[in-house]
Amino acid sequence: MNRPDPSLLVGCVAGEASAQQAFVDRFRPVVSRAVERTLRRFGLGALRADREDIVQEVFASLWADGCRALRAAPADWTLAAWISMIAARRCLDFARQQTRAVFRALPLPPDLPAPAVPDPDPDAGEESRRLRSALAALPPRERLAIRLFTFEGRSYREIAALLRVPVGTVGTILARARKRLADALWDITRFPLRS
Repeated sequence: MNRPDPSLLVGCVAGEASAQQAFVDRFRPVVSRAVERTLRRFGLGALRADREDIVQEVFASLWADGCRALRAAPADWTLAAWISMIAARRCLDFARQQTRAVFRALPLPPDLPAPAVPDPDPDAGEESRRLRSALAALPPRERLAIRLFTFEGRSYREIAALLRVPVGTVGTILARARKRLADALWDITRFPLRS
């Protein structure tokens, strides 16, 4: 598809509704095909409403910030190719959001026993109580990840399988849990978490 009339682009950048509508009418088929192709390539069977939302988000992103994305189109690319690339990126964003939603909705496996937290120092008293309290205050997924890794010595791969999350997510869960524990136990230094 050749470059659109320069006055159409100038009108879009100026925020003229008629120019933007003409632009959408001209490039909607390009964006729709790019969305369909990208979702199919990644095996995502998005609902029709989701596909339409992605198409609308592509055009909204083109108009955002004074048409920054539209003005950033490389001179050696066709506008259709540039817009298709933006559509593909929106599809990837959609896929990430869907994946996160699925993992957040997954309950912790019911058959996992809660491992006992060993007392780091039987004479610790107050420190031990604070540690147990800080561990109990963690969200369930973070608490289980900390227990499995720190106290049972499980690998990231084993924890990922037990929590039903990608292996890379285990590191994020542990980092978040360590941060919460460090904030709660900032003055206790005798019990370092294994990393």
